[in-house]
Amino acid sequence: MGICVQKQKKIESPEAIHETKEKEVAEVPQRPVRKQHVRLSVVPSKTPLSRIDSDLLTSVKEAITKSEKSRGIPEDVQNDSKNSRILIAGVPNENRQNGFEDKKMRFEGENANMSYVSSIGVGIACKKGLKEDPNNQDDFTVLLDKAFQFFGVFDGHGAYGHEISNYIHLLLPKLIIKHEQFEENIREAIIQSFFHANSSLVEQCDKPESTYDCMMSGTTATTLLIKNKHIFIGHVGDSRAVLCLKNGEAIQAKRLTTDHKPTLPGELQRIQSCGGEVKQLPDDVPHRIFMKGKDYPGLSTSRALGDAIAQMVGVSPLPQFEDIPFQDNFEYLIMGSDGVWEFIKDQEAADTIAKSGKNVRQGAQTLASLAWQRWITTEEDVVDDITVLAIHLPSLLK
Repeated sequence: MGICVQKQKKIESPEAIHETKEKEVAEVPQRPVRKQHVRLSVVPSKTPLSRIDSDLLTSVKEAITKSEKSRGIPEDVQNDSKNSRILIAGVPNENRQNGFEDKKMRFEGENANMSYVSSIGVGIACKKGLKEDPNNQDDFTVLLDKAFQFFGVFDGHGAYGHEISNYIHLLLPKLIIKHEQFEENIREAIIQSFFHANSSLVEQCDKPESTYDCMMSGTTATTLLIKNKHIFIGHVGDSRAVLCLKNGEAIQAKRLTTDHKPTLPGELQRIQSCGGEVKQLPDDVPHRIFMKGKDYPGLSTSRALGDAIAQMVGVSPLPQFEDIPFQDNFEYLIMGSDGVWEFIKDQEAADTIAKSGKNVRQGAQTLASLAWQRWITTEEDVVDDITVLAIHLPSLLK
């Protein structure tokens, strides 16, 4: 996508925004830093973004019912489907979390509990890292229905990243499922829903009463939709999805998503054509995106939802889309935030999950623990938030 996102009406100029935020932006620490942005202080939000659409869980279920009616599915079959529908989603913690503490979860549906979900091939781990931010900025969504299954991993960044990831992780599946092309053209439904989610977020943050913003905060979004014996991918950012193929007794990892780094040739060209520049700061690890000649926004992923300033210089909400027909040797799907992949290769993750067999609940916990230990060994006192979704496809789809 070779265009730059237009300025929103609240964005008078990048310099003006930077001036209002200068008290929130600290100096870059003189050590390797693996956060998405230069460090930001956390400003409490009087009206949390995650509370604005309190009916999103209900809306998702209503959207599925509407889809079933449009397909002429008899009402008795619809009711049976409703009884088997499960929705599990992250919930913000009211209090500061300790390192490796589990994220709170919300369960909707008759069989919505970890034991049952594990028995049908889904494992979930979402852990708080060791960072100054008191919130776990990762989030996730698991939506299981007879007609399809939806999985999402969202990694927030910036002062309000936890609010934004929590907002998007419910809004995005709702938009996809409600989209008029959901049954006929999944590609259009997913791509347009990513743009719609991005616009909705900016509009919500643009309201005069808003005490949070997405000027320098945003989220990654990695989504998998399993439907009609296909895997449909929508993805922005540097969270990741990996497919595990069974090859005899061995498991082979195949990466499904691209880590959207600003040094990739196509990403770099778009950023530069929009007036941005990519550089690596002294003693920093990732290359980051800046307005030319400025020291902000400092984002290290070239595609994201939110990040209004970065989108003015080429950061894009356009998702990578993939349509993968099912094959008999598809064994596992692994989805994770970059807290998993920073020190773990795809194949090692695949082997770790495979050792759990059908018990992917344990496999997800084991992979999260391994990622945690790698961070501690390498960085000592810095650990990113860690999210793992592990899916045993034969169990889920039998």
